[in-house]
Amino acid sequence: PFLIPSNKVQSPEVLSEKIRAERIKICSVIEETDLSLHSKEFPHRLFGELTVYEWVNLVDQHTRRHIAQLEELLSLYR
Repeated sequence: PFLIPSNKVQSPEVLSEKIRAERIKICSVIEETDLSLHSKEFPHRLFGELTVYEWVNLVDQHTRRHIAQLEELLSLYR
């Protein structure tokens, strides 16, 4: 169910701010955490236990995927 988008409509400004806030949290983790540590509290549902470094890379790649999707959608309206 968490993969299914909600019907809740949010403005681009609200969504942009949420993304910025999450990126700030991620940057804090990178600065304050030993990236070689394993994240036993949050195993990935497909990959299992990951290091903090692997999680950071996964989040980065996932974000890039969404950016590409957004750019594709925007190109349809230009």
